[in-house]
Amino acid sequence: MFNSSIIKWGVLGTARIFRKRMLKAFQHSSGHIIVAVASRDINKAEQLAKDHNIPKYYGSYDSILKDDEIQAVYIPLPNSLHYQWVIKAAEKGKHILCEKPLAYSMDEAKKMIQLCKDKNLVLLEAHSYFLHPQYEELFQILKNDLIGKIRQVQIYFSFPAQKEHAIRFAHELGGGSFLDIGCYGIDLMHQIFDQDIQDEDIIFKMKNNVDMEFLGVFKFIRDIEVVIRTSFFQERQQTLMLQGEKGTIFLPNAFIPSGDKALLFIKINKDSWIKEIENVDQYSLLIREFGKQISGKQNLNIQYERYVKNTKILEMLLKLREKG
Repeated sequence: MFNSSIIKWGVLGTARIFRKRMLKAFQHSSGHIIVAVASRDINKAEQLAKDHNIPKYYGSYDSILKDDEIQAVYIPLPNSLHYQWVIKAAEKGKHILCEKPLAYSMDEAKKMIQLCKDKNLVLLEAHSYFLHPQYEELFQILKNDLIGKIRQVQIYFSFPAQKEHAIRFAHELGGGSFLDIGCYGIDLMHQIFDQDIQDEDIIFKMKNNVDMEFLGVFKFIRDIEVVIRTSFFQERQQTLMLQGEKGTIFLPNAFIPSGDKALLFIKINKDSWIKEIENVDQYSLLIREFGKQISGKQNLNIQYERYVKNTKILEMLLKLREKG
């Protein structure tokens, strides 16, 4: 698809997630290079470029898209801006890695996906958690039916949001805990179950027109229940528990493992053990996955179908939240 084996990236914005997580992932990923960064404040773009040896910087996002050297863009902008800039990037022929959630409008999600398909472009949502090898282990356990039929899944994700997380508190920017971190649980739910939700019970704890806490209980056919809880108040927690007819699996660091090891606590009947998984930089795995998709080695329709399912739930939840 490209004359060069090196994928040249432009970054729209200087967001914290880029500076804290993704910048290092790009730098450590062979075959990928950031050639330009843009910010509405050109001084921020200039400083970031100088600090990290990025060749070019711009004072507008459009300038990134007009740069013919750039083949792919990373979009770490606020949720409310994803649609606008995904569409603009696709129209300029750029492959796209967009922060999660990709969208929270079904209409917008479908338009993004269709445009990228029409132009033979990759559109990847920046969920990296399931690329971590702890999920390879988890999915193998489920495939082997070791814990039996799953009855309940509990997903908790929380952290005490601070001033540096200001956009998470802004309603007009797509703020709120369920869009910010609840989207992990929604995506994981669809990674595990290929079913439609039959019923749901939802609670939002609101402040300044955004949800600071969210609790959702989703019920599938055959007595399967998924509980998702998020909070900007509680201490940091990111756990996953799957309870089956024969056993239980617990991941204490389900979405962003830290330290040398990721752990799976497994209990089947009377036996229990801990499986240690070597920790890796899952953000680098995300960049690698993007490269595979550009080379045409992946079936993108599967992930696009999941994006639509996720967006359907997020849109429904958003409408419930707005109704109070």
